[in-house]
Amino acid sequence: MKKILLAFVMLGAATSFAQNDKQAVQSMVDTFTSALEEREIFTYLTTTRYCDGNIQMIKMPNGRMCASKGTFYETYIFWQEEGKSYGKKIDNCGMFGSIELPDSEVYDYFTTHFEAIRSNPVKGYEIAQKETGPLQRTEINNCHKSFTLSNTDDTFSQKFNPFDLTNDAVEANIHYEYNQKLKIVHLDSLLDTAIKQIEGSANFIRI
Repeated sequence: MKKILLAFVMLGAATSFAQNDKQAVQSMVDTFTSALEEREIFTYLTTTRYCDGNIQMIKMPNGRMCASKGTFYETYIFWQEEGKSYGKKIDNCGMFGSIELPDSEVYDYFTTHFEAIRSNPVKGYEIAQKETGPLQRTEINNCHKSFTLSNTDDTFSQKFNPFDLTNDAVEANIHYEYNQKLKIVHLDSLLDTAIKQIEGSANFIRI
């Protein structure tokens, strides 16, 4: 009897948790961007932020729990439709409703600087001379930001570690000044603001 009861408990636990990995997140992103293209929207930006090994558990609107399977990924999609700019979040636990943004700053910036962003990626943290042994890294080194920019003619991707934009190691980063001037770094700053607008919206609801 105890074994039967335990089986039911384990079954209930399995059905009350949804576990999605990176592939599941990417599948949802692909589904949504394909829907954009079906509406003849070919210019859009996706950015994914994650820290290796960061696992999160989230209570869903239906009361079930969702635990990320491995690393928790947060992807944001930005596009423009009928003259309005929108943003959307997708993570391991599903999609949120699309949010109309208060301005078109992100869209205008990445479309204007599309080629400059493609041609000038962030350079990794590098020191002039190694004097104190291996480069000392902080926890932020486990975090990453990736970007995919698409328009009617082309699509490209870039990725960097936020640590590469700092001077936080014992020896100075010789690429610090260079990286700070990059269009993708300024775009990332604009995205930070837009993401706060999305997540602060009253319409920011899981669907």
